[in-house]
Amino acid sequence: VEDEECCVEMISSSTIQLHAPDGLKANRNGEYKETQYSFTKVFGINTSQMELFEDVARPLVEDLIQCKNGLLFTYGVTGSG
Repeated sequence: VEDEECCVEMISSSTIQLHAPDGLKANRNGEYKETQYSFTKVFGINTSQMELFEDVARPLVEDLIQCKNGLLFTYGVTGSG
């Protein structure tokens, strides 16, 4: 939704930054510190399922075919797609 404020910003291909929504006071001083988190890779909101598969799952599948171990851990709301 265009009018809604985004609280997660993609800083780079491996880092996101969290922003507090307007009016949120996170600590006793009424201040909110923006927090950054780094990952191996961050995918943008326009990433297709095919792009995600090619970058994340295909290498694991290829390794499994070669009898190597692999783990794909996903997290999300049940039934969200």
